[in-house]
Amino acid sequence: MLVDYVEGGRYEELTKRIHSQIDDLVKSDPTAFYTYDEYTDACSALDEVVSLRAKSIKGQLDGTIPSTAEGQKDDSSCLIDASDIDTSVMGTMNMK
Repeated sequence: MLVDYVEGGRYEELTKRIHSQIDDLVKSDPTAFYTYDEYTDACSALDEVVSLRAKSIKGQLDGTIPSTAEGQKDDSSCLIDASDIDTSVMGTMNMK
């Protein structure tokens, strides 16, 4: 179901709707903790995480990716590479 949600475009529709509702507010918020550019970078990173996670789930369901931690440890060659994603741009919520 998650794969259909992501690949079927419902996730993209949802994020577009949310952006249309809040982007201008984020841009003009005088009390913002992050800049608008930081916000858009975080949104892009989240979109990439969701996309790659959906690919991973799809692979685990169709058997092309091991679905257990042990199986993934034994054969990591088919795992989804997310090493290019800098999740720190999504914020830390003041956690270190």
